[in-house]
Amino acid sequence: MDKLRAHAEIKRHIKLAEEFVSKIGIAQNSEELRNSWEGFLSEFARSMGRIIKYSTSASTELKTWGYRLKTDYNANDAGLVYLREARNVAEHGLIPFAEFIDAAVNIGGCLTVIGGSSNIIFSNNFVNGTNTGNFEVAVKEGKISNVQGRINTPITNIPTRVNLHAVRNPEKNNRTYPPPDSIFKVKLNTGDAASLASAAMDGLNRTYSTMETLDK
Repeated sequence: MDKLRAHAEIKRHIKLAEEFVSKIGIAQNSEELRNSWEGFLSEFARSMGRIIKYSTSASTELKTWGYRLKTDYNANDAGLVYLREARNVAEHGLIPFAEFIDAAVNIGGCLTVIGGSSNIIFSNNFVNGTNTGNFEVAVKEGKISNVQGRINTPITNIPTRVNLHAVRNPEKNNRTYPPPDSIFKVKLNTGDAASLASAAMDGLNRTYSTMETLDK
């Protein structure tokens, strides 16, 4: 086995996974967000697959470590299993593995949420007994572009976001994998997609560093 080339290939896919995670954080719309997530899932799986393949092919203690990692990836680590199954849905499924939502503007908390591009005028509306004022809000691509008038209510931007779904594998008797509460033994807020992607990348980098150390 060409050790240097194998390590270079693994690092290449880790770098690509990192780039997709960066794009997740700056996605301007739901399509960009979905493309970034699916790219991350693919490169994360390629990275893990190559680390496992290289490690389990070794003739040192790295081999034992590699088989433990393989077991975690296939069964023991809920976060790793979820990412693997989500990647399978992204590659082969007929529906998305998650809900990808465009940016929007929240006016008055529970008064209204506006997406897309439009102008809306508010005149003497009441929320919980409080007059919201008379004002006009211009929204462009789900973001506040201009506000005029007297405002007496909060107006906030809601960024593009992803709602993780439980994923189902029809090849495993339709077994369902819910969004995880941990990955690489790091606790997560269940359903928090951003923290899942971040913790996954941190764990992937630690995993590669361990492999590198054991491979010396």
